[in-house]
Amino acid sequence: MLGLYDKEKIMIGKLFKYYRYQSKTKWQSIKMAGITSPTVYSEMENGKVFNNSTYYDEYLDFYHLSFKRKDNFDRWIKAYLPKACHAFIYYEKDQIEFLFEELQKECSDYKEIPIYHQYYTLFHYLFDYYKNNKQIELNDIKKLLVLFETNLFDIQIESLL
Repeated sequence: MLGLYDKEKIMIGKLFKYYRYQSKTKWQSIKMAGITSPTVYSEMENGKVFNNSTYYDEYLDFYHLSFKRKDNFDRWIKAYLPKACHAFIYYEKDQIEFLFEELQKECSDYKEIPIYHQYYTLFHYLFDYYKNNKQIELNDIKKLLVLFETNLFDIQIESLL
């Protein structure tokens, strides 16, 4: 696996809580995996950075995930977020359709990769609501609440949900 930047370690570590919740993994299973102690795992979930990248790689394997970096994602998302927030707030249908197509173009190859998957998922809930008038179901709300605890997203985009 490619070496993770500290920012990626923070984000992926925080996402381990999301994946633990999603897979209904118990602390005993984390202990039995023998990768780290549950204490170290918990610290990773809280954003502590460990120099040993093997921990992140092995926990990604534990959850049957892999990571590949999307070049220029930070720059793209910083430009995309304000446009998306504006389009959703003012319900600009043409812009929403354009932004949906842009999301598909930029992220569809990364939609199952940690970090990008979470952005992709969040935006799909928003597009389902603003394009298709589809409400978020209770089970999905619970998943989103756990995801919001990771603090990956800007509060403005979270508030739209």
